[in-house]
Amino acid sequence: MSRDPKLYLADIVEACRRVERFASGRDDDQIMSNEIVRDAILYNIVVIGEAATQLSRAGIEAQLPAIPWSRIRAMRNVLAHEYFGVDRDLRAGGCSAEDPRAAPDHRSRGGKT
Repeated sequence: MSRDPKLYLADIVEACRRVERFASGRDDDQIMSNEIVRDAILYNIVVIGEAATQLSRAGIEAQLPAIPWSRIRAMRNVLAHEYFGVDRDLRAGGCSAEDPRAAPDHRSRGGKT
């Protein structure tokens, strides 16, 4: 059974809202030093990337060309497969429910892009 692509879009919006809520009022050091907050934020970024992958498979990506889909998927892949290289600069502010295009390019700084 195939899932409606609108549900993946809703997943992305909800995960962005959660990231914003979890990061609200915290600076980078507070986020990174709080294991629960950090892990909740990272998990939701993975959700965003996985939902973006599913939207790509459904052909939705072409309908929303202003969104940096490949960067979103790449962030999910870094967190899932290169978690050991996640930089301390990873910041929740990279996820904006209002404008997902505002997300910075968070990649490990270990020479991989």
